Amino acid sequence: MARVQYFDSYTQDMVALPPVDTPDPRALSREYNPTVYAAAKAFAELLCRGALHVRVQNEQVLDPYRGQGYFLYGNHTQPMGDAFLPMLLAKGVPAKTIANVANLQVPIIGPYIQAGGALVVPPDLHGMPAFLQTVTACIQAGEPVTIYPEAHVWPYDTQIRPFSRAAFHYPVTLQVPSFAMTSTYQARRLGTKPKITVYLDGPFWPDSTLSTRQAQQQLADTVHGQMAKRAAQFSTYAYIDYRKRVTS
Repeated sequence: MARVQYFDSYTQDMVALPPVDTPDPRALSREYNPTVYAAAKAFAELLCRGALHVRVQNEQVLDPYRGQGYFLYGNHTQPMGDAFLPMLLAKGVPAKTIANVANLQVPIIGPYIQAGGALVVPPDLHGMPAFLQTVTACIQAGEPVTIYPEAHVWPYDTQIRPFSRAAFHYPVTLQVPSFAMTSTYQARRLGTKPKITVYLDGPFWPDSTLSTRQAQQQLADTVHGQMAKRAAQFSTYAYIDYRKRVTS
């Protein structure tokens, strides 16, 4: 039987993150390192295809857009796997993933995540212009950028939680395509963690006839709707049963 996990809101963390101290400004400016990335991608093969039993379906939808910048939007259900899976989808260019600043303090790997392709969101608004320039440079270089719009990791969650409209600021501003990357779960063997099948869909383009806010919301709704369809159809096993807590 699935383990029941109660929650109070969709913004609740189900995986404990390190307390966020004021980060060293130098930590936010560490650059991508091809050697570190190559090591991370090799680890991604072992983790995702080996330990987590990930299989990817419909990957061909990305083929016409390789060498161009685009955004991948995924449901956030694997604390480790979500950081590494995009590396297996990128061909010939590094995959970049937008990450919370708290990840810099994860033991052992935290100091290396930026060198391995993570784009760490700065902790205050003063750093956002430079961050947006970094994301833009990645897209212009033809590198895919992955975003997890649910923001919080809920391990093995089979639902698609609400998305923040703000997470779709980037493709609307840059007028580039987005793709849905939906992790779904199926039973493997009794007493074991489920296998993971990831479905790719798209491209989804921002509507240039709408205002910026409207285009962001329209794109968020479209991507969410597609992911919800995939999850409803192909997530056939709940390893953890998430239930909203009922308060009197």
